[in-house]
Amino acid sequence: MHDGVDIGLPLSMVVAAVLFLALLRLFPEPRAVYGPEGPRLARTVEVPAQPITGPCAEGPLSVPSAKLPA
Repeated sequence: MHDGVDIGLPLSMVVAAVLFLALLRLFPEPRAVYGPEGPRLARTVEVPAQPITGPCAEGPLSVPSAKLPA
């Protein structure tokens, strides 16, 4: 039996973090995603935010906790 340290989990977490940051750099999120305080250490894109609508709604929901018709 070989003695040693299993570095699989820490290595996979580091690879995932680096890949996430690289993809975030390549495909930045819209500025509206980050809220009023803005992004921290992330690049953003200026695109208009689409209103959140329901499946049968004519426009945006006026109350965020409103129930949609079934």
